[in-house]
Amino acid sequence: MRTLLFTILILAISCKSLRNNSNIGKIGNSDYYILKFEPNEKYPIFENAQPTELTHEEIVETEKIIKSKVDKITSEWRAETDNEYAESEYQYDRQYIAAINENGEKLIWINFFCEKSLAEFYDLRKERTNTADGGKCFFQLKVNLTKKTIIGYKFNGIA
Repeated sequence: MRTLLFTILILAISCKSLRNNSNIGKIGNSDYYILKFEPNEKYPIFENAQPTELTHEEIVETEKIIKSKVDKITSEWRAETDNEYAESEYQYDRQYIAAINENGEKLIWINFFCEKSLAEFYDLRKERTNTADGGKCFFQLKVNLTKKTIIGYKFNGIA
């Protein structure tokens, strides 16, 4: 009986700590992961910028800025693939990386991916995915949250 109670207690604590992990969340039906900006990596996402924190509220605000662009990309991908995928395949999980540039503006890089199997190859909570192909199943947006504008867009090549 003690072993059973101990096991239940450990499971409850583990589940609670996963729920409270501030770098994981949901936007609609999509999961998101907040990663730390690494200014010293070989090919940094932002030039002349420093890491900063990102809140769920800022992610919601960013999603409002990019909604029409994401809707357009999703619509184009459906047309290109003749809707051959299940509805859930057109939904994108995301990785967010935030930085403050030299002008004090908050910049956000968002990595979109619809391939759920990426979790087998990457720890999505800690490392940025790096895929070469995949077309509009993988794309990135850069947002200047301070100015509320999209400042960059790239989708992966088609294999």
